[in-house]
Amino acid sequence: MLPSFASTLRSLPKFTAINPIAKASLPADSCIFQHLDALELSAKPVGFVRSFSSSYEGDELLHARLYMHSFELSDVPLPADPLPLVYYPKKQVQYTASDGSERLKTFEWRAEGSWVNLTDLSGHSVRLEVLKKMRQTEGIAVGEWEGRDMEVGKKAWKHASHFIKWKEAGGKVEAEPEAGVFVDVDEVEQSSEEEY
Repeated sequence: MLPSFASTLRSLPKFTAINPIAKASLPADSCIFQHLDALELSAKPVGFVRSFSSSYEGDELLHARLYMHSFELSDVPLPADPLPLVYYPKKQVQYTASDGSERLKTFEWRAEGSWVNLTDLSGHSVRLEVLKKMRQTEGIAVGEWEGRDMEVGKKAWKHASHFIKWKEAGGKVEAEPEAGVFVDVDEVEQSSEEEY
């Protein structure tokens, strides 16, 4: 998740869903915000946001599940030489990572969209398997694992904190048995069903 997106989501603690406007008949010169109550929303949301916290750590773990047509192709250090021009259907985004380094993400637009999962905990992405382990540790059913600022216990939060330690050490730190064993996979995960 881009740091700017994570920051925006954290600044909107009640934001939980993205629902596009299906039909709107507004005067051409009017502001959409003056007519929000009269708008007809699409039956299918295109995004969901949830977050988890722990009084044990004091951090917030964000999870955004978005239906997207843009997919990340690469995330590399920003080259010292001038950047080549990138044309449609690819787009490049320059950003500052949590460690202060300048990076460049390249995205490609595709006609067929799919659900993409983005996570952020202190500037690091967290794998969906970690969220699933946290939910299972808390004994919460999948349908009840929704909302913002959901409080999780110390044992469940350890799955996330051990994963971040493992990641910061380049995947070389042994996790405690209940924290799981992590293998290297893509940072942005795609899924068709929510099971975490």
